[in-house]
Formats: sequence, C-alpha cells, structure tokens
Amino acid sequence: GLVVRQPDPETFLAFVLTSGGKYFISKRANGVTTPITSGELPASIVTSVGKTNTIKISCVDKYFALAVNNQLIDIREIDAPAEGDVGVIAIRSKNESSEPTRVRFDNFKLWTRR
Repeated sequence: GLVVRQPDPETFLAFVLTSGGKYFISKRANGVTTPITSGELPASIVTSVGKTNTIKISCVDKYFALAVNNQLIDIREIDAPAEGDVGVIAIRSKNESSEPTRVRFDNFKLWTRR
C-alpha cells in the first residue's frame, strides 16, 4: 500500500490492498488509527501472491482517489494534513501466519501539481 500526507510518524493516510482482494483506507492521527472505508476490489484486479498491480493515489486538497491498474476504486473527502511525506507500507493481518510478510515495491513515482 501507500501512505500520503505524513507530517510525522504518527499521522498519515494509508491506502492498502490485501492479497484477498480487498482495500482499506485509514487515517492515523496522533497515534490513533481510524478506518475511513474498505471494500472488495473488482474481480478484474488480481491481488494474489506473485501478481503485480499499479496503485495510484491522487491527492488534491481534501480529496483523495484510489486507483488500481488505472481503474478508479474509491474517491473520498478526508480531513488530513495539507502536506507531508509519502511512502510505501506493508502490513500483516492479525489473522495471517507468523511468517514474515514479503512485498515487493518497485518503480515508485511521485508527481506534484504546479
């Protein structure tokens, strides 16, 4: 997944895909995580082990759009910091085995509007 608008380690928005075909958008503020939304990804997006997907987060003011493989998944208005760092995130579900989570990220690109 991706994190955006991270002014400090305890404040950010997270956009996460699961290997089970779901997505989650959450907000972390002052160390407290609040779910924003979640749902099923379309069947055309394959998230099983070994599959590659392109994740795009568009951030314009308080509006955030999640797209996967150029397919719009969700758009939300979220009260979030106006600026901050961006990065990648990998999370292991509490229901998964104790084996380490392995995720490969490559070709990370960032565009800013002028």
